Amino acid sequence: MSQSQKRKRPESSGLAESDQQVVLNFIKSKGEDATTKRNIQEETKVPTQIVTKCINNLLALSLIKKIPHAQFKGDYYIAAEFKPLNTVSGGEWYLDGKLDTQFINKLKDILGSMVHENLIIEVKSSGHGEYHSIPVGNVCYRCPVGNLKRGPDGGAMASIPCGVCPRIRECTPDGLISPTTCVYYTKWLDF
Repeated sequence: MSQSQKRKRPESSGLAESDQQVVLNFIKSKGEDATTKRNIQEETKVPTQIVTKCINNLLALSLIKKIPHAQFKGDYYIAAEFKPLNTVSGGEWYLDGKLDTQFINKLKDILGSMVHENLIIEVKSSGHGEYHSIPVGNVCYRCPVGNLKRGPDGGAMASIPCGVCPRIRECTPDGLISPTTCVYYTKWLDF
Protein backbone atom coordinates (compact mmCIF):
# COMPACT_ATOMS: atom_id res chain seq x y z
CA MET A 1 0.00 0.00 0.00
CA SER A 2 1.42 3.36 -0.94
CA GLN A 3 2.02 6.18 1.53
CA SER A 4 -0.71 8.42 0.01
CA GLN A 5 -3.32 5.66 0.35
CA LYS A 6 -2.57 5.24 4.07
CA ARG A 7 -3.16 8.92 4.87
CA LYS A 8 -6.42 9.21 2.98
CA ARG A 9 -9.48 9.45 5.25
CA PRO A 10 -12.49 7.22 4.61
CA GLU A 11 -14.90 9.19 2.44
CA SER A 12 -18.52 9.05 1.40
CA SER A 13 -19.42 10.99 -1.75
CA GLY A 14 -16.01 12.66 -1.59
CA LEU A 15 -16.60 13.77 2.03
CA ALA A 16 -15.07 12.65 5.26
CA GLU A 17 -17.91 11.14 7.27
CA SER A 18 -16.65 12.88 10.37
CA ASP A 19 -16.98 16.32 8.67
CA GLN A 20 -20.50 15.49 7.57
CA GLN A 21 -21.40 14.30 11.08
CA VAL A 22 -19.93 17.49 12.60
CA VAL A 23 -22.05 19.63 10.25
CA LEU A 24 -25.18 17.57 10.93
CA ASN A 25 -24.64 17.67 14.70
CA PHE A 26 -24.15 21.43 14.59
CA ILE A 27 -27.38 21.96 12.62
CA LYS A 28 -29.25 19.65 15.01
CA SER A 29 -27.84 21.54 17.99
CA LYS A 30 -29.65 24.66 16.77
CA GLY A 31 -32.99 22.88 17.27
CA GLU A 32 -35.90 24.97 16.00
CA ASP A 33 -33.59 27.85 15.14
CA ALA A 34 -32.12 27.87 11.65
CA THR A 35 -28.50 28.52 10.75
CA THR A 36 -26.53 29.69 7.72
CA LYS A 37 -23.70 28.06 5.83
CA ARG A 38 -21.37 30.79 7.04
CA ASN A 39 -22.36 30.23 10.66
CA ILE A 40 -21.78 26.48 10.28
CA GLN A 41 -18.31 27.08 8.84
CA GLU A 42 -17.35 29.61 11.52
CA GLU A 43 -18.57 27.52 14.45
CA THR A 44 -17.39 24.08 13.31
CA LYS A 45 -14.10 25.23 11.68
CA VAL A 46 -14.88 22.94 8.73
CA PRO A 47 -13.63 24.56 5.48
CA THR A 48 -16.28 26.34 3.41
CA GLN A 49 -16.01 23.98 0.40
CA ILE A 50 -16.44 20.95 2.65
CA VAL A 51 -19.43 22.58 4.42
CA THR A 52 -21.05 23.17 1.02
CA LYS A 53 -20.56 19.52 0.04
CA CYS A 54 -21.82 18.33 3.42
CA ILE A 55 -24.95 20.48 3.18
CA ASN A 56 -25.70 19.24 -0.35
CA ASN A 57 -25.22 15.63 0.76
CA LEU A 58 -27.37 16.09 3.91
CA LEU A 59 -30.09 17.74 1.83
CA ALA A 60 -30.01 14.80 -0.63
CA LEU A 61 -30.31 12.39 2.31
CA SER A 62 -33.25 14.46 3.69
CA LEU A 63 -31.48 14.84 7.04
CA ILE A 64 -31.71 18.63 6.84
CA LYS A 65 -33.91 21.06 4.97
CA LYS A 66 -33.30 24.48 3.45
CA ILE A 67 -35.81 27.09 4.54
CA PRO A 68 -36.32 30.77 3.77
CA HIS A 69 -36.02 33.20 6.67
CA ALA A 70 -38.88 35.66 7.07
CA GLN A 71 -36.59 38.53 8.12
CA PHE A 72 -33.26 37.91 6.41
CA LYS A 73 -32.12 36.97 2.93
CA GLY A 74 -30.06 33.90 2.18
CA ASP A 75 -30.34 30.18 2.71
CA TYR A 76 -30.99 28.83 6.19
CA TYR A 77 -30.77 25.22 7.27
CA ILE A 78 -32.56 23.22 9.94
CA ALA A 79 -32.57 19.53 10.88
CA ALA A 80 -35.40 17.66 9.14
CA GLU A 81 -37.07 16.67 12.41
CA PHE A 82 -37.59 20.28 13.55
CA LYS A 83 -40.20 22.88 12.68
CA PRO A 84 -38.62 26.38 12.53
CA LEU A 85 -39.37 28.99 15.17
CA ASN A 86 -41.97 31.62 14.26
CA THR A 87 -39.20 34.22 14.31
CA VAL A 88 -37.55 32.29 11.49
CA SER A 89 -40.57 31.22 9.44
CA GLY A 90 -42.70 34.28 10.15
CA GLY A 91 -45.38 32.13 11.76
CA GLU A 92 -48.83 31.82 10.29
CA TRP A 93 -48.45 35.10 8.42
CA TYR A 94 -45.74 33.74 6.11
CA LEU A 95 -45.62 30.93 3.58
CA ASP A 96 -42.24 29.83 2.18
CA GLY A 97 -40.60 32.97 3.54
CA LYS A 98 -43.07 35.37 1.90
CA LEU A 99 -46.03 37.19 3.38
CA ASP A 100 -49.10 34.96 2.86
CA THR A 101 -51.39 37.58 1.28
CA GLN A 102 -54.06 35.00 0.45
CA PHE A 103 -54.37 34.03 4.15
CA ILE A 104 -54.36 37.69 5.22
CA ASN A 105 -57.10 38.55 2.71
CA LYS A 106 -59.23 35.68 4.05
CA LEU A 107 -58.83 37.07 7.56
CA LYS A 108 -59.87 40.51 6.36
CA ASP A 109 -63.03 38.93 4.84
CA ILE A 110 -63.63 37.06 8.19
CA LEU A 111 -63.29 40.51 10.03
CA GLY A 112 -65.65 42.15 7.47
CA SER A 113 -68.25 39.47 8.13
CA MET A 114 -67.96 39.99 11.87
CA VAL A 115 -68.48 43.75 11.42
CA HIS A 116 -71.61 43.12 9.31
CA GLU A 117 -72.96 40.76 11.98
CA ASN A 118 -72.29 43.40 14.68
CA LEU A 119 -69.98 41.03 16.57
CA ILE A 120 -67.18 43.59 16.39
CA ILE A 121 -66.97 47.30 15.60
CA GLU A 122 -64.51 48.83 13.14
CA VAL A 123 -62.99 52.09 14.42
CA LYS A 124 -60.08 54.34 13.50
CA SER A 125 -57.38 55.02 16.05
CA SER A 126 -57.28 58.47 17.61
CA GLY A 127 -53.85 57.77 19.09
CA HIS A 128 -55.21 58.57 22.56
CA GLY A 129 -56.50 56.54 25.51
CA GLU A 130 -56.83 52.86 24.72
CA TYR A 131 -55.50 53.60 21.22
CA HIS A 132 -52.26 55.21 22.43
CA SER A 133 -50.10 52.42 20.95
CA ILE A 134 -51.86 52.45 17.56
CA PRO A 135 -50.92 55.13 14.99
CA VAL A 136 -53.60 57.75 14.33
CA GLY A 137 -55.95 56.76 11.51
CA ASN A 138 -55.19 53.01 11.57
CA VAL A 139 -58.25 50.77 11.43
CA CYS A 140 -58.88 48.82 14.65
CA TYR A 141 -61.56 46.43 15.81
CA ARG A 142 -63.22 46.21 19.20
CA CYS A 143 -66.05 44.32 20.83
CA PRO A 144 -69.31 46.18 21.37
CA VAL A 145 -69.81 46.85 25.10
CA GLY A 146 -72.75 44.43 25.32
CA ASN A 147 -70.75 41.60 23.72
CA LEU A 148 -67.71 41.99 25.92
CA LYS A 149 -67.01 38.78 27.82
CA ARG A 150 -64.76 38.91 30.86
CA GLY A 151 -64.66 35.22 31.63
CA PRO A 152 -67.20 32.77 32.95
CA ASP A 153 -70.37 34.22 34.44
CA GLY A 154 -70.18 33.83 38.19
CA GLY A 155 -73.60 35.32 38.90
CA ALA A 156 -74.32 38.31 41.10
CA MET A 157 -71.63 37.42 43.67
CA ALA A 158 -68.89 37.75 41.07
CA SER A 159 -69.74 41.42 40.53
CA ILE A 160 -69.94 42.57 44.17
CA PRO A 161 -68.61 46.15 44.28
CA CYS A 162 -66.64 45.54 47.49
CA GLY A 163 -64.09 43.48 45.51
CA VAL A 164 -62.92 46.53 43.55
CA CYS A 165 -63.58 49.25 46.10
CA PRO A 166 -60.47 51.34 46.90
CA ARG A 167 -61.89 52.11 50.40
CA ILE A 168 -62.60 48.48 51.43
CA ARG A 169 -60.08 48.70 54.32
CA GLU A 170 -61.94 51.65 55.80
CA CYS A 171 -65.35 50.00 55.46
CA THR A 172 -67.01 48.89 58.72
CA PRO A 173 -70.66 48.18 59.55
CA ASP A 174 -71.01 51.29 61.75
CA GLY A 175 -68.29 53.49 60.24
CA LEU A 176 -68.33 56.54 57.98
CA ILE A 177 -67.82 54.18 55.03
CA SER A 178 -70.10 51.18 55.48
CA PRO A 179 -72.24 48.73 53.50
CA THR A 180 -75.37 50.39 54.91
CA THR A 181 -74.49 53.80 53.39
CA CYS A 182 -72.74 52.57 50.20
CA VAL A 183 -74.72 53.48 47.07
CA TYR A 184 -72.82 50.90 44.99
CA TYR A 185 -73.56 48.11 47.45
CA THR A 186 -77.24 49.14 47.63
CA LYS A 187 -77.49 49.15 43.84
CA TRP A 188 -75.87 45.72 43.76
CA LEU A 189 -78.38 44.37 46.29
CA ASP A 190 -81.23 45.55 44.02
CA PHE A 191 -79.75 43.29 41.33
